[in-house]
Amino acid sequence: MKRILITLLVVFSMANANAATKTLTSGAGWSDFNYYFTGDVWEDNFTFTITEASILTVTDFRKAGDIFEVISNGVSLGLTSLVNVSTDFTNDRDFAAADARWSSGAFNFSAGTYVISGLADFAIGDGAGAIRLDSGVPEIPVPAALFLFAPALLGFLGLRRKSSV
Repeated sequence: MKRILITLLVVFSMANANAATKTLTSGAGWSDFNYYFTGDVWEDNFTFTITEASILTVTDFRKAGDIFEVISNGVSLGLTSLVNVSTDFTNDRDFAAADARWSSGAFNFSAGTYVISGLADFAIGDGAGAIRLDSGVPEIPVPAALFLFAPALLGFLGLRRKSSV
């Protein structure tokens, strides 16, 4: 019930005239947003239109330990990663996105137009987060072991067929 109320709060806050709307461009780097307390919506909304699959990355930075709920077109995408509260501090967004002490999340998007907003699901006072859009979802490589596994599987199928005759 609490999540539904928070999501409704975010949806209604998206219509708030005080919220700034920033346009994200694939490959343009990080865009920052601010918040002030747990349950607070981000000060900025973000929009983008993409023609190919893309990845949206959201990270906490500055004070470690804040967790975000990410909202796309009024629908929750989920939370960024859970972290232990710490006193660590950084202004390096790339470092924070790669380090487990800072909460982060990556969300896949297909072609379309999106409005991204969010809220601080857990905040250690006021803080900042960053959001980045990158085009192209990397292909998942087929492990080399798969080619070694295939002949063994065929051999087992052959043994089974021979034993049933």
